[in-house]
Amino acid sequence: MKKLLILVALASLCAAARAQGDTVPQPGQGELKEDRFFRPGAYKKRTAQPAPGSEGVSEEVSEEVVVFKVKGNRWFDFSKDGHWAGINVNYSGLIGGLDHWAMPAGAESMATEANSIGVQFNLFDMTFYRYRSLVLFTGLGVEINNFRFSDNVTLRSDNGVTLPEPVVFEDVAKSKLVTTYLNLPVMAELSLGGKGKGYVNFGGVVGWRMSGHTKVKYEMGGQTYKLKQDAKDLNLANFHAGICIGGGYSHFGLAVSYYPTQIFKDGHGPYVQQVNIGISLTY
Repeated sequence: MKKLLILVALASLCAAARAQGDTVPQPGQGELKEDRFFRPGAYKKRTAQPAPGSEGVSEEVSEEVVVFKVKGNRWFDFSKDGHWAGINVNYSGLIGGLDHWAMPAGAESMATEANSIGVQFNLFDMTFYRYRSLVLFTGLGVEINNFRFSDNVTLRSDNGVTLPEPVVFEDVAKSKLVTTYLNLPVMAELSLGGKGKGYVNFGGVVGWRMSGHTKVKYEMGGQTYKLKQDAKDLNLANFHAGICIGGGYSHFGLAVSYYPTQIFKDGHGPYVQQVNIGISLTY
């Protein structure tokens, strides 16, 4: 009986919501204020009039399309109004902090090269609040970072602490740290000059580290070799959190992310943070 009452109550709420969402504006009412169930667009309005000479016995039914715009805010319509979904190509850098980009003492050899290129595959975004030209949205994305060390070093864990270690091979092609995160953003975006024109956005992102490893590529005796070390031996932090800001025009833009959280677990590696600077192509 209790479940039946709950179902009846839910059905009543859905019916009330549908009735409110099916409200059709009348001509001449101008712009209407929108609620979470009301959508701007075109609606058909049916009118009935007595047929000529019928004295009201029969009716002629005609239809007209009423097009209107809605002002106000909107919650949880899950439309796509932000510029997040797409591909970002970044410079992925390791820094000691915003106030001193140089690496901390003991980790100078972990400075990253200019060709430390990372990629973000932002799968989708959805708006959960809109007010005029301002939208709030979230989404989901995968971030892959390639931190290529400027010196021929790799990482090792000694008594639970990760430190850089020189590579003993002579002909080293590259040495890098690779991390992959699943990111969840919460962003605010302001449209400039109408939909599809310029935009600026800003907000935060949290991410769970899906994987990580080091890779050393070197040559010896005319042969190419690769050495990999898994993340479980590197004391990498399992999560990161950062601040994002971007801007652009239409589907092209610039994006900058700064992660004040450490790359390594606290007390188990150098105090190193991450910054991404790159271009974005959204859809």
